[in-house]
Amino acid sequence: MQFYYRVGAVLWSLALLVLSSMPGKYFPQFSLADLLTIDKLVHAVLYGVFTWLLFESQTTRSKRSLWLAAVTSFTFGYAMELAQKFLFTDRAYELPDQVANTFGVLVVVWIIYRWLLPTGAVVE
Repeated sequence: MQFYYRVGAVLWSLALLVLSSMPGKYFPQFSLADLLTIDKLVHAVLYGVFTWLLFESQTTRSKRSLWLAAVTSFTFGYAMELAQKFLFTDRAYELPDQVANTFGVLVVVWIIYRWLLPTGAVVE
């Protein structure tokens, strides 16, 4: 099963890379009010799922592996924001995007820590 999570994590990171590198003109246009809610929600969900896949792909599911998944997801999100600033055309670094990415990571960390680690469902 871990193999499938690993494949999922790799495929998800590639999807994040592609989405992060695409110019904004290829995405549906929303009003500013919609963009602030939908765009940030999408960022949070994408990086939350990425954190979950990274956590599940590890051989030992522990507090250490949870934090490793979180740090990896956060770092990848930050790297994508920097790549948008320096490498990709028609893209820009946006602090609110990074905050939304981090929020998604932290929500999943909290869910796993709160409901999986204490119950014995995850082995130290």
